[in-house]
Amino acid sequence: MKLAADIRNSFYSPETYQNLRSSGFGRAVRFSFIASLISAIAALIMMVITFYPFMNATFIEQLVAFYPSELVVTINNGVVSTNVEEPYTISFPDRVEANTNDGPGNFVVIDTTEALTLEDVKAYDAWIVLGKSTLYAAGANELRAIDLSGNKEEIIISKSFVEEIARKAKPFVTAGIVLLPLIASLFLLLFGMIGYLILGIFGALAAMLIARVGDMRLHYREGYVVSLYAIIPVAVFDAATDFIESGNSFWLGLAVFLVVLVANLHARRDASTVA
Repeated sequence: MKLAADIRNSFYSPETYQNLRSSGFGRAVRFSFIASLISAIAALIMMVITFYPFMNATFIEQLVAFYPSELVVTINNGVVSTNVEEPYTISFPDRVEANTNDGPGNFVVIDTTEALTLEDVKAYDAWIVLGKSTLYAAGANELRAIDLSGNKEEIIISKSFVEEIARKAKPFVTAGIVLLPLIASLFLLLFGMIGYLILGIFGALAAMLIARVGDMRLHYREGYVVSLYAIIPVAVFDAATDFIESGNSFWLGLAVFLVVLVANLHARRDASTVA
């Protein structure tokens, strides 16, 4: 396949790099597309791996099961009441609790018996505290308060209510989980191409300088196409570091880019010298 050949030759093929000197801007766009495609595919795979647990058909059912069967919360004219003894605490699920060591110790605490002070809310040590007419949510560095008194409708939240909401939401949640990685990858493909084309503006200067050191003269247009071809190995390198979770490094990527240029542009000169 031409695509596979382009990727393979971008690493080392002095003859191919030499032939690129007669190529136009269309080849530059093609090379930016290949580099961006590699990045987008890598990102798609990583997102699928991340979202796979949520694609499990039982995910929503597990969320529903987390809601206590005995709990009924009623909000009438902005006033909250429950059918359980308060304060009522909902702990984290076992699989979540292990990852909340640095956060609050409880998931939800409900106390509608009286107006809560800020000290009361903090003392409950929970992500969410539901008071008589206020919902408190713990943020990264602050405690947010949501006033419920403006709600004049009656809302009854029970196990059956949560199950009905989950049943209606499940098709949309499933579709969203499937489509989100695809849509994100398409955006990465588009903006990645634009980003690589911009990088080529500066990469062309590096290609021209390296060629000049090797007694080869590259015009700016030639250097632009050559530099975008040399960016393909950088995209492969970045994708590989994503999979091994070592993180992308600008300087390592730059080193790969420069090594590829030197290896291919200087190899042509060395071969000519020997001949």
